Amino acid sequence: MTTTPILYLFRNIKTSQVLVSTQRNLIKDQNRILRQITDVTVRPPRIRPDLWNPMVVATGFPSSTESQTLQTVLAQTSAPLKQPTEEEIKKHMLLPISKRKIIDMDMIESKIAHLCRALIYFKHTDSPIVKNDINLYWERPEYRDILNGSNLLWPEFVQHKQLELVRGNIICNPELKRLS
Repeated sequence: MTTTPILYLFRNIKTSQVLVSTQRNLIKDQNRILRQITDVTVRPPRIRPDLWNPMVVATGFPSSTESQTLQTVLAQTSAPLKQPTEEEIKKHMLLPISKRKIIDMDMIESKIAHLCRALIYFKHTDSPIVKNDINLYWERPEYRDILNGSNLLWPEFVQHKQLELVRGNIICNPELKRLS
């Protein structure tokens, strides 16, 4: 079995928080991985594997250095896909704190936009990350289409595929089983 660099974006099924890892198992290095959620008031105390599903799996990196570089970039706080208007900010601030925290924890849209921006950046800097085609395996096709209607487009070297899951978090794609 060949070990090929793979990057995983995991989605919390309750809070929609997103964690990025180069390992399929989040528990191995959970303290470091959990620090990606910078707000300690919404950071879970530990990772429960049954609450984290693979949202996107990225393959096609030339080496593990490139996948770790992309992980480092994606682990940073993500900018939203579109900046909220002043009216939206005022409405948000009028919500009760409990509802506001639920909305603030949703990182799916911003992480997908961050992934697209990072790949575009690496393309324009002639990074070794984009020497090969990058395959993105999506848990749900609607996540891939979140960028529709924005000014972001996936680079041409990105191939989109369906991620096959059993019980929500066990990857069944034969090509991914061969790689890991």
